[in-house]
Amino acid sequence: MGGCYGEDLAYIHDVEHADFALDSAPGILDILERSGIGEGLVVDLGCGAGLLTRELIDAGYGVFGVDISGAMIRIARRRAPEAEFQAGSLFEVDLPSCAAVTAISEVLNYLFDPENLGLGRVFRHVCDTVAPGGVFVFDVLGPGQVPVGTTAKGFSVGRTGRSSPSGRIPGGARWSDVS
Repeated sequence: MGGCYGEDLAYIHDVEHADFALDSAPGILDILERSGIGEGLVVDLGCGAGLLTRELIDAGYGVFGVDISGAMIRIARRRAPEAEFQAGSLFEVDLPSCAAVTAISEVLNYLFDPENLGLGRVFRHVCDTVAPGGVFVFDVLGPGQVPVGTTAKGFSVGRTGRSSPSGRIPGGARWSDVS
């Protein structure tokens, strides 16, 4: 799992990038509530330092957090000792059955995982994990966040135009996003 956040970068990320996770939490909690998920286990993919994990626990959810960085997991365990955490690739970790899955702070955009064999694999894994009626709440780097034509970390900004008209993905889960 080389190339992931070490102790220094984990600390900097925790201190300097906390706002996004904390600002996203109310919207995520609202999505869960509107989806009829008032309790149960939430899997937090790319949980980082456990900021969203802490908010989910405080709202009454159980949380299973996954992050490729052992340093981030150590911070998360201190912040949210009630949660269960596993250091590992979101492409490889066995996920428990759950009511919802989150992947916030552009987790799905990261390419430093050498086991990255495609996001389709992650989506299938989530569909197999989340209970019928559950949700997968995620965000990705989108058009407008990087100037058109700029290539960064292997992604080229463009329009895909792909969506699910029904808002559903196989397995009974629904597409959801947080702006």
